[in-house]
Amino acid sequence: MKEILLSQEQRETYSPTLITLSRVSKYVFVKGITLFITVVIGIYITILVINYGGAIDDMFRGMIAEGVGLSMAGAPYNTMPPAERQAAAEQMIREMEHARGLDQPFVPRSLLTLRRSLTLDFGEGVRHVIQNALPYTAFLVGVSNMAVFLLSISIALVLAYKPGNLVDRLMTGLSPLTFAPAWVHGVILLTVLASWLKILDWPPGRFTHTYRIFTLALPFKPNLQNLQRMILPALAICISAFFQGVYAWRSFFLAYTQEDYVVLAKAKGLTPAAIERKYILRPVLPYIVTNFAILSLALWQEAMPLEMLFKWEGIGALFVYSLQFMNITFMVATVVVFAYMLAITVFLLDIFYAFLDPRVRVGDESSVLRRKQIRRPIRQRLVIFLKGIVQRLPGSSEKAVYDLWSGDSSQKNWSDQAVRKFGHRSEKPGAAFRRFTANFFEKMDILSVLLRQVIRYPSGVAGLVGILLLVFIAVFTLVNIPYEQASRFWRGQGEQNFRSYWYQNPANVPPIWIDWFTTKKIPQTIIVDSRKLGSDKQVKNVTEEMTEIMIPLSFDYPYDDYPKEINLYFETSASRKAPLVTMIWHTPDGRQVDLDSFTVNSHITYYLSNEEKLLRRLDARSVPAGLFSAPGVESNKIVKGTYQLEVKAFTFEPDTTVDVEIILYGQVHGWLGTDPSRRDPMLALMWGTVFTLAFGLAGAVGTSILSVLLAAVGVWFSGWVDGIIQRLTEINLILPRLALAIMVYILYSKSIWVVLGVLVLFGIFGTGLKSYRAFFLQIKQSSYIEAAHAYGTSDWRIIRRYLLPGILPILIPQMVMLIPGYVFYEATLAYLSVTDPFIPTWGKVIYEGLERNAFEYGYWYQVLIPIGLLALTGLAFASLGNALERVLHRRS
Repeated sequence: MKEILLSQEQRETYSPTLITLSRVSKYVFVKGITLFITVVIGIYITILVINYGGAIDDMFRGMIAEGVGLSMAGAPYNTMPPAERQAAAEQMIREMEHARGLDQPFVPRSLLTLRRSLTLDFGEGVRHVIQNALPYTAFLVGVSNMAVFLLSISIALVLAYKPGNLVDRLMTGLSPLTFAPAWVHGVILLTVLASWLKILDWPPGRFTHTYRIFTLALPFKPNLQNLQRMILPALAICISAFFQGVYAWRSFFLAYTQEDYVVLAKAKGLTPAAIERKYILRPVLPYIVTNFAILSLALWQEAMPLEMLFKWEGIGALFVYSLQFMNITFMVATVVVFAYMLAITVFLLDIFYAFLDPRVRVGDESSVLRRKQIRRPIRQRLVIFLKGIVQRLPGSSEKAVYDLWSGDSSQKNWSDQAVRKFGHRSEKPGAAFRRFTANFFEKMDILSVLLRQVIRYPSGVAGLVGILLLVFIAVFTLVNIPYEQASRFWRGQGEQNFRSYWYQNPANVPPIWIDWFTTKKIPQTIIVDSRKLGSDKQVKNVTEEMTEIMIPLSFDYPYDDYPKEINLYFETSASRKAPLVTMIWHTPDGRQVDLDSFTVNSHITYYLSNEEKLLRRLDARSVPAGLFSAPGVESNKIVKGTYQLEVKAFTFEPDTTVDVEIILYGQVHGWLGTDPSRRDPMLALMWGTVFTLAFGLAGAVGTSILSVLLAAVGVWFSGWVDGIIQRLTEINLILPRLALAIMVYILYSKSIWVVLGVLVLFGIFGTGLKSYRAFFLQIKQSSYIEAAHAYGTSDWRIIRRYLLPGILPILIPQMVMLIPGYVFYEATLAYLSVTDPFIPTWGKVIYEGLERNAFEYGYWYQVLIPIGLLALTGLAFASLGNALERVLHRRS
């Protein structure tokens, strides 16, 4: 678009407002068209991914079959003979599939699906649900985002004038909390405010059931009930973004308060409000709007797990419920809506940006000067390429150069190329190893210097200690609990197939350290096994065919409460005639209670606590209460002392053995308690450390390295290469990456590593690529880059040897600080049931605890302990990343 040159008189006839409106309207029009094309391409890519296996086609075929089935139940089809009705149904299905284009080839069919997706042509019911769900998410995200934005800027302005005070240091120290997503903060808020302090009753008022998400008869209304339900999720969003926002804005404003024009304004005696409004906020308005939009995009992406946690009937919860019910229609519809909302957010950002920044132009109107890229002619590049191939052929020019190198000293070729390429061939034995060790120790010296610089910062020390501890736990777990063993144990498969591996643990009890905060002595698990009694077991022959085995099981009971349950596990070697067993309970005060008599077959479990007949005879509120309390005492005071269970077994086969194990399950167990399946979460936390570190490191390293490579290639080659990379980045900006990764898991592969690959693919074209690109644009103008290019250095060598090493001071801290993001990605995916089905992880423990209503029943530790480990892991890597950033930026 060429700029129309106006004379001075013509310029004076147009008002500044008209010129601004013209500029903005052209800019908005072009950006609107560009964003629409971006949305179309993004949604089409989504359709190709989803429908590669025919999922969308099956969705439409299912809708058609369902509609035809309902039609066949009414007149006139219900009066037809079965054969005619079947033929009519098949004919109707063929016609409707033809109308939908399902009988066409893949490409035309996918284009038709694209048109229906863009217009949300999935049926009136789906459109109605989307229209009702969208306001819930929009209101929650919009209000929370605005609150965070205004609060963080207001506080940052105040802190910019008083750097280093207590509040400033507090905000700086709390800034790493932002690495945790909003739903993690929501779990902590539920624990503290709803479970402990009872400040907010959750859920307040009406509780949203799962099935209701597909009906949503009630549209959103900002009434008192919905506002009350929104307090906790909105507060979680605010906490997740507030501290980092304050820290970032404070650093930004602090830099501007040192500008000369701000100092001059202070000297003139302007009020602080005027200085803030005219000299600080006004110059940075474009950056402020950009930050606001980026925050909005991030919050849209976090809506799914947060809405699931708080049962908020928004688009995110609708998508997750559609996954649970495998409803492809709602999956595609919600992904399209997410893409539209992200694109609208970017579009509004561009409009505000065009009004605020007069430098924004369209096309050739841009006033930004671009340096012309010097490119070799195609023929010259082809000659260099073929020459390189020939030089690598055996016996070609390489041999000639080597002959010169290996000749007499007077004729030897001492060029850098020859020395580098052939010098090692004439080295003495061991020289290559010495050179390798020298390079190794040189790199170790560099790392030691870097380490000494890092440990000067308390955050660096804390981060290093935390990471080393996590690595030690991961290595210890891999060595002592291999993957197969951990997977088998977590599923409850022990060495004895007839019993669970965890059968000796109580079910769903808190950890033992709960006892430290109570005045009563809470009972712990007591196990007495007859196989370990030795000489206490008495065997007596009653007749030639009958043998009496008397097994006394004694134990001391010093606790102030009853056991949670009492189970007996019998084993016998009898094959044909089952032994007869009788049991007598002896108390410390001399009482005897006849418990029961029964026969034992092979392996049986006797649930003493659940015996209804015994409970009626004891006349107590429970079997443990009747066995451990004196009769007739209203207070049910526990009788402490030594108890004994006398088991008599009568066998009717020679050499028959009978063994019994009694387990009095306590009300506390281990350092982390147990879940309803009697499993100890310690195994999940140990293997979760391995899984979390592997997931985080693989994701961060893969994303960072590939982003840097793409940025370097785009900057150096520029032109259409850079254009394609930038367009892919824009498309990636409006795609809901988490939703698409989950859909790949549901529709194609149940491997969490495939999901990681999808997330890395989206992460490559994220905001990090733009940051690396901006840095490479600066390096590209350096004199040594121009010199290398002038000397004929190849493009890839310049990228590998000159561009990439220069970005290491930025890449290393960013890669370390990216690890917490993937750590929380894994936890979020596990919370949404996207995880390895055979191995326990931190996210899986959190999900199972929330599914069991841990807050409602007081089992908050089942969720809060893995949440704490996630937070500490993220804080360790974030702290180390901040320290590395300070050190490397200062040295660079």
